Amino acid sequence: MSFDWSQFLSLAQDLNRAVFRDSTEEARFRSVISRAYYAALHCARKRLLAEGTRVSSSVHRDVPQAFCGSHNKARKRIGNQLNQLLVSRRKADYDDDFPGLPHERDRVLRQASEVIESLRNLRG
Repeated sequence: MSFDWSQFLSLAQDLNRAVFRDSTEEARFRSVISRAYYAALHCARKRLLAEGTRVSSSVHRDVPQAFCGSHNKARKRIGNQLNQLLVSRRKADYDDDFPGLPHERDRVLRQASEVIESLRNLRG
């Protein structure tokens, strides 16, 4: 059975609500951002593959680029949102300091949800 990548968004939402003993809030928030990004990215990748678009191993570049290169406004928006999500995911995974992390976590959750919903609503 094929994995439903949107489950990463469900996991991110669960992590966002969870309270862990011996776990820092910052680590949890960073993980939420990362999982939400990957949910949106892989749902978009899966859509492209279903449409017959080849995606190289450079998925972080190729997937948003494929959507941004479209003449369709909804597809362009998806590509732009994926690029914004990637910036946040990289900060969460690599930057020692992340000012405004709670706000960014909330924005990423909303944006990843929008991407997945937009992908479901795309025509063709």
